[in-house]
Amino acid sequence: MKRIEILKTFLHGQQKFHAGEVRYVDEANAGYFCGLGWAKADDGQTAAPSVAPVTLVVQNGTLGIASPEVK
Repeated sequence: MKRIEILKTFLHGQQKFHAGEVRYVDEANAGYFCGLGWAKADDGQTAAPSVAPVTLVVQNGTLGIASPEVK
């Protein structure tokens, strides 16, 4: 797996890659995306992911989908 930074928003298969994201993709796709100028290789050192607990604040959520079939 290779770490890349997405430069342009694009679709590849069923996945959407957004500009500014850092993603891990296989070597072949990394070369393809970088070759087209859609991404750049991010070979810098990365810190280990944080394992500290986090709190999520849901701004607007629903528990179900209204349907005329459900009564």
